[in-house]
Amino acid sequence: MSERGGPTRRRFIHLLAAAGAAPFLPRLWSVEGFEWTGTALGAGARMLLLGLPERTAKKVVETCLEEVERLESIFSLHRKGSELSRLNEDGVLVNPSLDLVRLLQASKWLNRLTGGLFDPTIQPLWRFYAEFYASRRDLARPPADAISHLVARIGLDRVRVGAGLIRLDPGTGITLNGIAQGYITDRIADVMRRCGLNNVLLDIGEVLALDGRLDGSPFEIAVPESGLSLALANAALATSSAGSLLFEVGDGLSHILNPRSGSTESPWRSLSVQHSSATIADGLSTALVLADADHVRRVAALLPGLRVWATRREGDTLVVG
Repeated sequence: MSERGGPTRRRFIHLLAAAGAAPFLPRLWSVEGFEWTGTALGAGARMLLLGLPERTAKKVVETCLEEVERLESIFSLHRKGSELSRLNEDGVLVNPSLDLVRLLQASKWLNRLTGGLFDPTIQPLWRFYAEFYASRRDLARPPADAISHLVARIGLDRVRVGAGLIRLDPGTGITLNGIAQGYITDRIADVMRRCGLNNVLLDIGEVLALDGRLDGSPFEIAVPESGLSLALANAALATSSAGSLLFEVGDGLSHILNPRSGSTESPWRSLSVQHSSATIADGLSTALVLADADHVRRVAALLPGLRVWATRREGDTLVVG
């Protein structure tokens, strides 16, 4: 699991029409397309809408940004009044939004699917690491007994989601930063579909394509950390890299932490997941970047339509699905 926002888990998916892909520019940025670039969830975001008049496209984007704002007010760790912040502070949340309940239910399902590698209750351990290194200027590792104590408090069985109430066990905290961007991406795609749109490419932390280009070809997505170029149509793509963001003086310690051990080791340089759901792709990329090859294969075998590209530090890529 990882922490994004404040320190942000950097995503390595970029549209090929960004810097360094000039051959794709004429087709992607045609006069038939409208591109919005800005900020969402504290990071750069892009929306590409093909085949629409600019005025219509702008209205759709405005509606999408209102939805992003609404969802940030639920999931943000760094907004004092967000639902998640209030839950972490008080240990209980009365009348939670349906979105928060759904995302916690999805998190519990992903936790079971990944054998515990996806676990939003990693938040107190992540905060401990961040505070430990913020106060040091050497390469010492945190005390093992302190890590073990916090790992013992990790577990979604410590989160109770009931009718009109969410309750946390004492000492429990939640971060949804390993899955919320995917969930928000799915909700923006829903807005686009309700507006009758096709031929859309979203990059809101995770990438999602509705159909493909106007000529029927898929969008091409570059993953710089792995050197891969992946075709995408009617699917989402999420990528995690354990080396993308490190604690400041942590001797290479990644911000992606293993909920089962408290360690930061990963066998992969980067790991990309493609699925019809950006929520699932996001959560699985967060978890499986910590998994070995056999674990990746086992999880992928349980989800028809799932594809995984896991690039080892040596540069070769395992493709599953």
